[in-house]
Amino acid sequence: MSNNTKPRGKRRDADVTASKERQLAPLREHAFKPGQSGNPKGRPKGARNRLGTQFLEALEADFNQFGPQAIALVSEKKPEVYMRVAKFWSTSLAWALGSTTAAGSLACRCEASM
Repeated sequence: MSNNTKPRGKRRDADVTASKERQLAPLREHAFKPGQSGNPKGRPKGARNRLGTQFLEALEADFNQFGPQAIALVSEKKPEVYMRVAKFWSTSLAWALGSTTAAGSLACRCEASM
């Protein structure tokens, strides 16, 4: 056995642990302390919701103008797409509202007719 081999067993495990501790020590010095934020000013108010709100407002305006005609056209020309959309929205609304009765039965009817 040569002198260049690393020790095996408990001693080697201790050497590996000590090596990892030495590598992590500088990182721990710069880590955030308990109760300290990495972004003290925080996110600006409304920044998270701005795009979503604008999108929903544009979608609502578009639906108010074209929605009923578009629904009628799709149900007439592509009933399979209409049923898929109806099922999706009925189950999504049921989940969002916490109700599974009326919307769930509509989803079942949509699935049965596909």
